[in-house]
Amino acid sequence: RMQRLDISWNRLGLQGISSLLGTLRGEGKAMLRCLRMGHNLYEDNEAKSWYVFLVGMTGLQELDVSGSGVGPRGALELRRVLFGMPRLKTLNLSSNNLGDTGIA
Repeated sequence: RMQRLDISWNRLGLQGISSLLGTLRGEGKAMLRCLRMGHNLYEDNEAKSWYVFLVGMTGLQELDVSGSGVGPRGALELRRVLFGMPRLKTLNLSSNNLGDTGIA
């Protein structure tokens, strides 16, 4: 089973990210340990659309969404998803525009 997926720096937009993450199902989704998807082309207002694919990744230990246009709205949506990732140890949000609101 796949445990690591790195799709960083691929200039993927919402459609590409959704297509790739949408192929992960059930146990395969839960077995994923590392997901690196930083520096792609999604925007803060699209966050809810692709974060839904992170739901069920209960085994995830590392998540990288650096340089991905995550702003205050996206940070709020991501926060909701993170509660379902009890094993998460590393979260990379660097090079985003979170601002004070996104960190609160």
